[in-house]
Amino acid sequence: MAVRPIFIKDPSAVLDYAVDWSAWLAPGEVIVGVPVVSVPIDLTLCGTPVVNGGQVVFWLSGGVVDQYYCIECLITTSNNPARIDRRVVQIRCQIR
Repeated sequence: MAVRPIFIKDPSAVLDYAVDWSAWLAPGEVIVGVPVVSVPIDLTLCGTPVVNGGQVVFWLSGGVVDQYYCIECLITTSNNPARIDRRVVQIRCQIR
């Protein structure tokens, strides 16, 4: 099982985060549609996630100090048939 990346976030910060599929995508394959990013109730997804090459970029605000959050990101690719993949990253909320 792969280790999930852990990002540190201050509860008052509004920051961008990226999940990278570049190494996983086949040549010519791209992420299509709007990726789905699921966030826990204490965090707020600011706006719509965007695709930037092989990355999905999203903005988060909020959080409770000393809490860990799992953020799920789901994509669909341009392959025929389309490939669907899910990645999870962790965010630890702490005062910076």
